Amino acid sequence: MNQLLSSPGKWGTDGPEWSYDPSNNTLKVGAGTIKGTDNGAGAFANPDILKNVKKIQFDQRLKLVGDFGYWFRFVKDERLINLTEINGLSNIDTSEVQA
Repeated sequence: MNQLLSSPGKWGTDGPEWSYDPSNNTLKVGAGTIKGTDNGAGAFANPDILKNVKKIQFDQRLKLVGDFGYWFRFVKDERLINLTEINGLSNIDTSEVQA
């Protein structure tokens, strides 16, 4: 098994923890705040994870602050080509996201 895929990480310096489970291709993002400037510092910065993710799970309160256009680029440019499900969107606070 590729260690890179099964290792948990942290989104940015002070962001939430995330984990990827290759047995069910699920990316879980924990509680905390992700800043738009952390776009290269989380699970989305790993192309090996992105191409395999089928499900993204937000089980805890997550706040997004700043520009998150890059998240949508990953779907458009085929990095998240296998994504079919996102759960827990009601746990995401987007009140400080900028267009």
